Amino acid sequence: MLKLNFKIFCLLIGIFSFFIFIMLPQKQKYPVVAYLRVKDEIKTIEACLNSIDGVFDRIVIIHSNEKDDGSVAFMNAWCQQRSACEIHEYPHAVIPSHDKRYDKAVPYENTLAAYNEFGLQFFAPNEWVVKIDADQVYLTERLKEFVSMVKQPENDGAHFALIGYNTFPYKKINNVYSTFNFAFAF
Repeated sequence: MLKLNFKIFCLLIGIFSFFIFIMLPQKQKYPVVAYLRVKDEIKTIEACLNSIDGVFDRIVIIHSNEKDDGSVAFMNAWCQQRSACEIHEYPHAVIPSHDKRYDKAVPYENTLAAYNEFGLQFFAPNEWVVKIDADQVYLTERLKEFVSMVKQPENDGAHFALIGYNTFPYKKINNVYSTFNFAFAF
């Protein structure tokens, strides 16, 4: 009788352990989303977007439409051909970095910080966000490898950096290496 009860006890422990293991949260692959802040990038936006096309689960573009150089119309046409691309307009003028107006009091809504915060509202807590510079052209295959690596469950919560080609058409300089912003999880 005691041996039978012990066998039943072991069987119940095994079944219980199996169900606990099944019910434990498993590490999962989180979506990796491109985040672009765009302002007057008509000279580079096409090359940038084409270099990241098909790499990310979603592309989120934020733009400040104070004076448009044609970037917004181009981005709208480009995104209409892709289901995972969305564009949002920031309703305030944004003062560029290194502008002397930052030496004085600047209304918060006109700062780059406010512009960035506005964009972050369009991401879910479980998404990796990769800041893409609209004046950079990326090596698509290398970017795909990077995204694949980021999606590995063991990399949850890690930080990564990439190298990208930066373009400066107004200075007639192309293919200058520069560091790429970090990907991060909320």
